[in-house]
Amino acid sequence: MKKGLIIVLGLFVLFSCQNQYVSEIDFPEEIPVEISLLKEAYLSVPLNMEHGDSLLFISDFRGDSLLWIYDIKENEFISKFAPFGEGPDDFLSPIEIKLLDSVLIIHNRWHYSLKEYDLNSDGSFLIKKSAISKLPTDIDRVHPLNDHNYIASGRFKEGRYVILDKNGEPIRYCGEYPSYFNGEKKIPNFPKFMFHQTMFDSNSKGNKLACVTSHVLDIMEYTDDSLRLIHRLLLSPYGYEYRQNEYSAQAIEDIRNEIGGRRVYATDDFIYLLYIPFTEKQYHELQSKTCEIWVFDWNGKAIKKFIINSDICTFCVNRENNTIYCVTNAPEPTVGRIIIN
Repeated sequence: MKKGLIIVLGLFVLFSCQNQYVSEIDFPEEIPVEISLLKEAYLSVPLNMEHGDSLLFISDFRGDSLLWIYDIKENEFISKFAPFGEGPDDFLSPIEIKLLDSVLIIHNRWHYSLKEYDLNSDGSFLIKKSAISKLPTDIDRVHPLNDHNYIASGRFKEGRYVILDKNGEPIRYCGEYPSYFNGEKKIPNFPKFMFHQTMFDSNSKGNKLACVTSHVLDIMEYTDDSLRLIHRLLLSPYGYEYRQNEYSAQAIEDIRNEIGGRRVYATDDFIYLLYIPFTEKQYHELQSKTCEIWVFDWNGKAIKKFIINSDICTFCVNRENNTIYCVTNAPEPTVGRIIIN
């Protein structure tokens, strides 16, 4: 009897520790917004999105070309790029894109390469500027810190991130995974990496980096060869489990693991996070999809929440004209626009 009581108490303590961080972020404003539909996009699974002066760049998961270029003023898709294939100038899905001034960076994830392109003024074609022909194969995502350094996530024993030089060579491993549920500190890095898939965006003027997973926002300060955590915020509670010698991590069913953060986009003023406040099961059962865009400043303060009565796949923000551009399912993928303050 005594032994059984100890086991019950032990299970109670474990369950309590796993849920002790349940809390809600207090947004001063919650604003319903509507999407104005602009142009149907013949995309399969839109991934990420960038904007130039009058152009949108949208990466796709499937198709003969993995990058689409859309002219905002003309309301037309004017070009395609990133041909799918195995050749040296081809791309394998998924690709990730980042636009810095007039340079478009394309991370060809499964070719383990990174290429920079100068944009033609009308966006009709791209001219290759420079390239990293071979990245380490344990790298998952890459984001530029400046003209000569990159930050990357991946499956590393030495740390959570690695800083790369302009040739793609590791300079330093750094960073720690969050530990918001009981026993997470003792979990090896590989299951942590599998669960905490990290997205990046940055504020180049302030040398700050937003590192976002489905459940945690980290704001980092960076130099050429170092990162420093300045704020960590739990977006929603989570829990996961793994088995030794298995390269996977599975959410614990007793904990309400929301889909959470899906995309991040940053400006010099704010961090914008596309957030799904439902579990996978709830989201698939919804007849009318909804999502939210959470806005934080670079100190981690919650600013406002935009509530959207539609399913957004990806988005970007133009602060000059107070517009969020997005791709929404209406029901087919369609370019849309949201006017914000």
